[in-house]
Amino acid sequence: MPTTPAQSTPLAESPALDDLAQRLAAAFHDRPGQLAWGATAIMHQSLEAARDLARNRRGVSREQRIARGIMALRIQGGNPDFVHLKYACYGLAHAADWDSRRLLTDVALVQKLLTQVERLRPDKRRFQACCRGLLQSWREISELPADILNHPNGQQGKAALQNFLLFNARKL
Repeated sequence: MPTTPAQSTPLAESPALDDLAQRLAAAFHDRPGQLAWGATAIMHQSLEAARDLARNRRGVSREQRIARGIMALRIQGGNPDFVHLKYACYGLAHAADWDSRRLLTDVALVQKLLTQVERLRPDKRRFQACCRGLLQSWREISELPADILNHPNGQQGKAALQNFLLFNARKL
């Protein structure tokens, strides 16, 4: 059996290095760098694993993401991460809870949401994504039942959203 250059050095005879070499060989045993990578079965398994990962990410519907964004906004008190914030923007007019509450009728949370979006202004891409969600919510507000639109909190939430969009329309 031919020796490799690493085996000819005195450091290669160390038990710790031998152990490391065995662990590395075990870790990389079934990796694509192996000669069997061209085998159709192994490539198919790897592709299926990648598809499973992609399915799990896309497995959450838009409505579920919106509901999670609204819930994160309610639970965290106005400090959700960007993804939850963006979907909360899309869900401003949605009935997302078990009791069909709408974020639009919670004036304090609407203000917190708009404040959080305003803080994203330096990051133009994220700010625009949230503004697209708010604009979509604005379009959906016209389809809401009259009892929500005529409710004082619904009117305040709608006015706050309208003022925010009008103020920022020129800055996008």
